Amino acid sequence: MNKKISIFIILIAISLIEYSNCYPENITASRIFKFGNGLYQEGLFEEASSQFKKIIKSYPQFSKAFYAYYFLGEINLKKFRYKEAMPFYKKILKRYRNSEIVDDAKYSLSWCYWKRKDHANAMKHLKEIITSFDDSNVYDDSAYTLGEIQFELNSLVYSLESFKLVLELDEQSSFYESALFKSGLINYKLDHFKEAK
Repeated sequence: MNKKISIFIILIAISLIEYSNCYPENITASRIFKFGNGLYQEGLFEEASSQFKKIIKSYPQFSKAFYAYYFLGEINLKKFRYKEAMPFYKKILKRYRNSEIVDDAKYSLSWCYWKRKDHANAMKHLKEIITSFDDSNVYDDSAYTLGEIQFELNSLVYSLESFKLVLELDEQSSFYESALFKSGLINYKLDHFKEAK
């Protein structure tokens, strides 16, 4: 009986030692992340970038490391550095595919593809969001952007279908009025005058 208690106490001691060894690291990573996020929110992108890079380099196991990748992508996206932004989003899709921001990363990646004139990959990711993440906060953004790309490519019938997805959300979508206008314009171009009204 005493041997079992001793083993139990040793196991608890080992667990506490392991926990205490990683705990300060999590506090440090959390502080760096919060500081980087604050810098990002203030528009100090280069300063924020260095904080997020610290997390990736020094604390890759940090529970919010995927956000560091996301913000690094967003910083590049805001600076129109689409090619530089893409690897950060791809990292999320590969390494953190179960994270809560996969749909956001896909959307931002599709935007980069679109701006780099890779319409096929842009549309692929947007369609994945629409079909797999219908409760996503970027669902209507994705449907509208897909419609815009299809419109740009003169795929008017497909574009109209994408804009209809936004219109089905009624006025809940911030893209509702734009989608309504584009739908009318497409119907006019397709000589669907009755629908254009």
